[in-house]
Amino acid sequence: RVFMVEKDRDVFSHLKHNTEALRATDRAFPILGDALGETALAAVVPPVQLVFFDPPFDLASTEKGLERIDAQMRRVRPLFAERGFLVLRLPFDRPAPDGAVEGYDGPELHAYGDQQRIHLYAPARGRAAAAPPGAAAP
Repeated sequence: RVFMVEKDRDVFSHLKHNTEALRATDRAFPILGDALGETALAAVVPPVQLVFFDPPFDLASTEKGLERIDAQMRRVRPLFAERGFLVLRLPFDRPAPDGAVEGYDGPELHAYGDQQRIHLYAPARGRAAAAPPGAAAP
């Protein structure tokens, strides 16, 4: 299953149209909302194996924006299967320790051209993740 979160109504409309045109509505789910907000995760059915973050570069270039990205990464962590990857696309490198996010190993950095940096994270093994948003505590 693929969950695609988009807050721009026009882009969302295209996602929805393309999902229907490809007859993929049983496995691809467009969600209208803020990908960095808590409510976007409510529609996601765990476990997930791959999460791709592609925030607007102007947002990611601010301290507040990076804080929102890191917060969402922490909220996504409990949704992961035992193994998986989180891919974060940014216009700059964010090596550890600044790029380290609680609950994950990484980042592993990959440069593509001079304006695209891929940061790969894996759920940290041996460390229990918090319960997913809205889940009852054990």
